[in-house]
Amino acid sequence: MFAYQGHHIIHNLGHVFRVFVPMILYFVIMWSTAFAVIYCLTRRESGPRNSFGYEMAVVQSFTAGSNNFELAIAVAIAVYGVDSDQALAATIGPLVEVPVLLALTWFALFLARRLNWKGKKEAHAEKQEV
Repeated sequence: MFAYQGHHIIHNLGHVFRVFVPMILYFVIMWSTAFAVIYCLTRRESGPRNSFGYEMAVVQSFTAGSNNFELAIAVAIAVYGVDSDQALAATIGPLVEVPVLLALTWFALFLARRLNWKGKKEAHAEKQEV
């Protein structure tokens, strides 16, 4: 599918860039919102049972930020056909998602160090040492 759509991507760069920008914004906004919500919930914790760790924030952020493009590609092809603009847009999705989520992975590692956010296990081990 990607090899077949490669020809269409090169010849329809205008359509491709109109799809790129909203998708990048979607991934960044969804990931950032989920990460910020978990971070705020962690700061408001009322006890060790209610605390969310860095691991939980990362898992929830990537779950919120990712999509099921495989299903979208299948539906677009079944409904509109392989040569349609809808199939082209669905094919571009994974080509945008993978690099953006990889960049967000590096950003999550940076935030873990910058915010000095320990995981749940590390925080529990520190409390036991004291």
